[in-house]
Parts: sequence; structure tokens; C-alpha cells
Amino acid sequence: MKEIKDYEKACEAIAAKFVKKYFRKSYPDSFWVNDDIGGIFFVNDFYFGIDRMIMALKYKATFNQLLDYYQMQLEMGMNEKAFQGRTLFNFENYLRYPDNFIIEFRENEGYDFIIK
Repeated sequence: MKEIKDYEKACEAIAAKFVKKYFRKSYPDSFWVNDDIGGIFFVNDFYFGIDRMIMALKYKATFNQLLDYYQMQLEMGMNEKAFQGRTLFNFENYLRYPDNFIIEFRENEGYDFIIK
């Protein structure tokens, strides 16, 4: 089906642009997990969904913003109790309103975030 081929072609172009912008070169070991183009993309030991790649490119995320949010999500997944009762924010709002959200790493405490 032509629409699916067009979608997959667009996803490949987005992934290539994402890798070039954030990882500064082509990674021969980057790939779509389970060969599912448009699903989860693996690059340099990181996993990104197509939606995350699109938002990063659309809102011109810095490399630090991309990785800080990624690390915060990992911390939340591994230490749910530390984040219980906290108001969370999504990646899009983090990029659109950078003055309202701060993600910081505290020695021996891990990542934390502040909502202004």
C-alpha cells in the first residue's frame, strides 16, 4: 500500500535527521526494534519512539534536554516511590516551556525535577 510505504519512508528520513542532529554521525548499529519502522528506534544504547524524535526535532531540543528527560524517565521507572504524589510533565511541555521545568541531577539522589 502506497500510504504505508510513504509513512515508512518519512520515518526513515526522521530517524536519519535525528541521528545526524543529536549523535553527529551515522550509527551503523542503529535500527528499528523488531524491524518495526515507525516504532522504537535504537541508537547508541538509547531507545526512542518516533514521537519523541519528531518532538525533539520540531521543538529544537538540545542534546542535554533530550538526555536529561530520558534519564529522568529512567529514574522514574526504576524508583517509582520517589516520584509518587509528584506532578509530572511530558516531553513536549518540557521543550515548549523550558523556563517552567528544570531537571537536575543531585549527587547520591539521582535526577529530580522542579516545576515553577
